[in-house]
Amino acid sequence: MEELEVKAQELKSQLEAINAEREGFKQAIAEMQSKLQEAETKGQASEDEVKGIKEQINALNESLNEINKKTTMVEMERKGTFVDALKEVFESDAFKNEFNEVLDGKRAKAAFEIKTDPTSVILSGMTGDVTRTYAYGGIKGSLYEANKFLANMTAVPVPQDKNRAMWYDGTYYSNVGYMTELTAISTGDGAAIEEKYRELAKVGAKLPFSSEVTNDMSYFINWARTKGVESVMNKIDDLIWGRAGTDTTKPKEVYGIKTKGSTAFNAATAGLALAIVDANIADVILAGATQIRISGKGNYQPNAVFMHPTDVAKLRALKNTRADYINILPDGVMLVHGLVILETAKISAGEMLIATLGTLQLHQKAGLEMEIERNASTDGYTMYMRWRGQVVVPTTDIVGNVYVANINTAIAAISSGAAVQYTYTLPTTTTTTTTTTTTTSGS
Repeated sequence: MEELEVKAQELKSQLEAINAEREGFKQAIAEMQSKLQEAETKGQASEDEVKGIKEQINALNESLNEINKKTTMVEMERKGTFVDALKEVFESDAFKNEFNEVLDGKRAKAAFEIKTDPTSVILSGMTGDVTRTYAYGGIKGSLYEANKFLANMTAVPVPQDKNRAMWYDGTYYSNVGYMTELTAISTGDGAAIEEKYRELAKVGAKLPFSSEVTNDMSYFINWARTKGVESVMNKIDDLIWGRAGTDTTKPKEVYGIKTKGSTAFNAATAGLALAIVDANIADVILAGATQIRISGKGNYQPNAVFMHPTDVAKLRALKNTRADYINILPDGVMLVHGLVILETAKISAGEMLIATLGTLQLHQKAGLEMEIERNASTDGYTMYMRWRGQVVVPTTDIVGNVYVANINTAIAAISSGAAVQYTYTLPTTTTTTTTTTTTTSGS
């Protein structure tokens, strides 16, 4: 075994010397190439001088190749030291005797130490990490908010050969009243309709990728395609809420619910201005729902509230005067005054939309479209994603949705400082005194 260790050390020393020699040749070649470049650039050297420099470079390259061959041979010899050591152990008398004793049951086990070059690639020369790495799970990154508006809109398909969302706004003029017997009605009712329409908005994106990515990393391109679709849908969801398309200046942009599909919160319309003692965020929801029922003459039943997570947390944190939670509201589906709370960060903190979901229409032209184009000149592809659609809330239905621009302002508008909200007048009781006269006759 000692001979092997000595041999390994000798081989190691040889490699160090060879590596030093290799570095010297590399440096010499670099200097000669620099000299050649300078000569060719300046044009001051003769053809024979340039030819001589090139011959010197070729000679140095040949010497470097020989050094590389020598290195390979020494490396192979170093790697063989482990095989030699293993062979020597197996052929030793001690190993054979102890192995037979194990077979005969005279010994439970036998252990032998095999020594070899401590710097051998077999033991510690592994420098790469790839073959030792295990990839777990999918690709993480590029998170998107859940599309709460898209998920709760009433989808209306736009048929073939049509490219506008159209509806009728109707008005009925009532003149119902008393009439005199045998006298003709002098004033009649009236009705009118107005045709209204909106252009479709178009949203698009593209994702270029190479054929190498498709062939070599299909898992990546599949992830990127999925994220591309998510990105487009996320953008559409943003537009549904907050965009400001108009009939004149921006006819082909999305008409957001915030600006075109709702009415502003008004405590007076709800009949609750300065009327609620210790008002809080839950009372604003109640007041907004009341406004919808009054403005819509009972034809709309609000069923959802869009709120920022921060305001939802405030709603959950409501306590009484003893700091007890008023309600321990469950996770998941949450109802307040019969309305489902839809939590989304796409609505700003402090805002709120109390909605009648059936009034929110999303007119779409065939949904999301995807198309992949081959780019032969670049050996790549481009995936295009397109969507056409528009938000529509007919004029009459706008009263079915109430937008609260500032929750704190709304709380102040309905808050009352009085200890008693209502004053009742008790009925008065009138007491009548009756006088009775009794007459007694003598006998």
